[in-house]
Formats: sequence, structure tokens, C-alpha cells
Amino acid sequence: MYIISMTKKIIYYMLAVALILGLSGCAKEAEQASAPVQEQAPAVQTASTGQGGSLLIRKGYELASITGVTLEGEQHGPSLLKNSSVTMLNVWTTTCPYCIDEMPILEEVSHELREEGLQIIGIIGDGMYNKNAALGVIDRTGVTYLNIVPEGTFTKTIMDIAYAVPTTIFIDSDGRMIGEPILGARSKEFFLEQARSALAGM
Repeated sequence: MYIISMTKKIIYYMLAVALILGLSGCAKEAEQASAPVQEQAPAVQTASTGQGGSLLIRKGYELASITGVTLEGEQHGPSLLKNSSVTMLNVWTTTCPYCIDEMPILEEVSHELREEGLQIIGIIGDGMYNKNAALGVIDRTGVTYLNIVPEGTFTKTIMDIAYAVPTTIFIDSDGRMIGEPILGARSKEFFLEQARSALAGM
């Protein structure tokens, strides 16, 4: 009886130790899973240095294939980029209040820097489905810069970059992205600084 009792105790003890070790291992795995993942920065190439600091041409995204149509049905293509040294693409949707709030700011930036070589083009992310709503937004905000609904392969390219709205992207006349995408609404001063820095390197 004593031998059997001791054997049972040893078995219970081993099970308890195994249980404790197992729980400890799960805790470590959970801790590792919750730790932030550091993404490797994409390869970049110095393109310009202005008063606002250095901007970089980001490899891997070229938007020279830009194609789209206005809400009135006017087609536009890659030749759009040749109109200015730097193009500022602003991706927005009709259901994004932050997008709509910043549009008058972009209109002011457009007027102030047009003579310096900047153009702004609005990219309407949901214009294909909400044409009337998009027309209403443009009318209410009073913007006069070009707004298009993306078409063809450009649709996937721009939406892969702009996974949230608003997103603003600076590109040169060859369609190469300058710097990183700017997520979220920003101030007029911020956009003026970024735009002037991009223009300084062209």
C-alpha cells in the first residue's frame, strides 16, 4: 500500500510540474505575440533637400500609369503629370468627414503653389459608387482642383498605397513617389512645407 501510495504521489507531482511548465510556456508565447512587430523600412533614394528637410523617392511605387475620369465623364491619363513639377494626390471618399474638412485647405495650397509648379489632384475612392455624393462634396467645399475617379490598373495601385483616407502622396512628373504616403488630415502649414520641400528638389 505504501509503495502504491508513493507511486501515486510521484505521478501527481510530475503532472503538477508539467502543468506549471505548460502554463509558463503559453504565457511566454502570448507575451511574444503581443509584442510590436518592427517592419523593415523600404529602400529609398535621396531625391531632394529643401527648407523643410529631405524628401525621398520611394522605390516600388510608380504612379506614371495614372488614369481616371472626372465625375462629368472627362477622361485623363499619364500626361496629367507633365503639367507640373510635382503633383500632390489626395485620396478621399464621400463618407470621410476628415477628408472633406481638409479639402478647402488643399484648395488654398493649390492656389498658393500653382505658380511654383505644384498641382493637386483629388482621387475619389468611392466616386464610382457615390457619384452624386461626390459632386455634392466638391460643390460644398468649393474646390477647383481636378478630381478624378481612378480607372484601370491605377485603381489597384493607388488603393494599395492609400489603405486609409485621407491619404496624400507627392509624386514627380515621371510618377515616382516622393517621400512616404501621408495618412490622415494635416494642417495647411504642414502641406505647404512638404510641397515646397518636394519642389525644391525638382
